[in-house]
Parts: sequence; structure tokens; C-alpha cells
Amino acid sequence: MQDKRPPRITHKLRELLGMGLVLAALALGVSASGWLARLDHFMFDLSQRLGAQPAPSGVVIVAIDQASLQEVGRWPWPRRVHAELLQQICRASPKAVAVDIAFNEAGDDPAGNLALSKALRACGNVSLPVVMESARE
Repeated sequence: MQDKRPPRITHKLRELLGMGLVLAALALGVSASGWLARLDHFMFDLSQRLGAQPAPSGVVIVAIDQASLQEVGRWPWPRRVHAELLQQICRASPKAVAVDIAFNEAGDDPAGNLALSKALRACGNVSLPVVMESARE
């Protein structure tokens, strides 16, 4: 039986399939190399820098910076230090306090743990991060 399709269509089909395979291999190679992830991270960092805006008036950011580390000591700080800082912040009667530190393990000092717990309750309007941990098998 003879192929009734014109040879031109067969040639075009082979050309398209070949191009598709080349593009699929290229996409797989680029994806496996991690180049796309690096590009994604670069673009995210760039957008964060270009879109940076100052904090709205009335918002105070208490950051842990190099000067804080030199004054208080190396990280992680005892819970007692966090409790004292939270007490100072809450004396100013803020509308809300967001703490971006995950206290997901008990500290070594029970008195410090208790002091932090009391400071959190006394302030009453403190938001802590939620940490999702995957189940370990």
C-alpha cells in the first residue's frame, strides 16, 4: 500500500516532531540545571528591591541587626531577653505586635520560658508565626 499523503506534509510533520523533541530536551536540561530557579530567585530579589516602600507612619520595626547582636550577644537569645523586649514594646500600648521568630522548641531556661509566656499573655495582641513541619517517617 502506498502512502497517499504528499511528501511535503510528511517532511513537515517530521520537522515539527524533531523541533518538539529538541525543545523538550532543551527545557528538561535547563530545568535540571537549576538555572531557572536561580533566575526566579534573582527576579524575586530584584522585584523586592524595586518595589521597596518605607513602612507606614506609626509602624515601628524592631530588627535584630549586627549592633543588637554585639550588644545582647550571639543568637539565639535567651527567652528572658525576648520577654523583656516584648514588655518594653507593650508598655507603649501598640495596636498589634508581630514577632517573626519561631519559638518552636522549649528554651533551656524554664524561668525564661515562663517570663516570655507571661509577657505574651500580658500584651495580649501579639502574633507569632505558624511553622508547618512535614511529617517525618
